Amino acid sequence: LTRYQLSDSQIDLIWKYIGGSMWEISSLLGELIGCSKNNKISNNKLNDKIQKMIDENCGRFTHYARLNKSKILLLKEIYIISKQKDCFKAIDLKSLIYNKVYEDSTLSEELNRLVQSNYLAFHPTISNYQLQGKIMFYGLQQFVKSIPEDFLARI
Repeated sequence: LTRYQLSDSQIDLIWKYIGGSMWEISSLLGELIGCSKNNKISNNKLNDKIQKMIDENCGRFTHYARLNKSKILLLKEIYIISKQKDCFKAIDLKSLIYNKVYEDSTLSEELNRLVQSNYLAFHPTISNYQLQGKIMFYGLQQFVKSIPEDFLARI
């Protein structure tokens, strides 16, 4: 990490999109080694690498949901909640049960699958879920925004 001379704006950009995840920061900087000149990284290269990470996470959500209406609605709801707060409880997804998208047991099973697949983290002592990092949020945001307005009405 100390090998690079990052500008304040580059540090802010990394913090915004990746946060404090040392693993993801190290991975990002490791990919940028070949792009550095005099231990500096261009803003374009940094932006491109961050966008690639967002695209990859969007792809993960696309692969997970495919054309499954229930999964797409679940991811949309998680995104809406995650825009407002970092952590959420299963009860925050109650609209999916009220609207008969899921039953309570199938919603719990789906949340467990998302945890096992490292889309979500689960904190058992407080029964909270949260996305696995900031970059995952931006991937989910890109996924949700890519869904055509009329898509859910057609399936």
